[in-house]
Amino acid sequence: MRYVVLSDTHGDLRRIFAAVDYIRALGADEGLFLGDLCCDASLLEKELRIPFRAVAGNCDAGMTRWPDEDVVMAEGARIFISHGHRFDVYEGPQRLIWAAQERECTVALYGHTHRQELLHEQGVLVMNPGSLCRPRASEAGFGLLDVKNGQAKGLLLPFCGQQEKGDSFFW
Repeated sequence: MRYVVLSDTHGDLRRIFAAVDYIRALGADEGLFLGDLCCDASLLEKELRIPFRAVAGNCDAGMTRWPDEDVVMAEGARIFISHGHRFDVYEGPQRLIWAAQERECTVALYGHTHRQELLHEQGVLVMNPGSLCRPRASEAGFGLLDVKNGQAKGLLLPFCGQQEKGDSFFW
């Protein structure tokens, strides 16, 4: 199962539409949207023709259509998804890792900081796809998560309006 992982698009339709063909070419089965304008997930779902699951971010306040967090089951893996603002991710991923462990998840995905991050800590693969539209202290981008036989592999991809090389892998 391959997931495209996006966060913090903040309604920037120009950048979203610029990325659609690139994302489609990566062959994702489903999408995970980690908040801050979850309505963008509905647009991406339509344009990419794949189902999306989304969680609300701090800018989605009052939009009860999306949960604050969720657990996704995929090919024997449990994936914790959250925007991250409720876990003080600006201070580091520790509270997010604990939350994933409490839910028996081996993957934790989050956004909020607009910075790409990929690490494996305390038995949890932690990934922040960054922001496709408003990056901070990193390049614009998104992530891929491949899950097979209970094992997850994260991949961070940059996006500057065209497909680029320089991918970062972590198992």
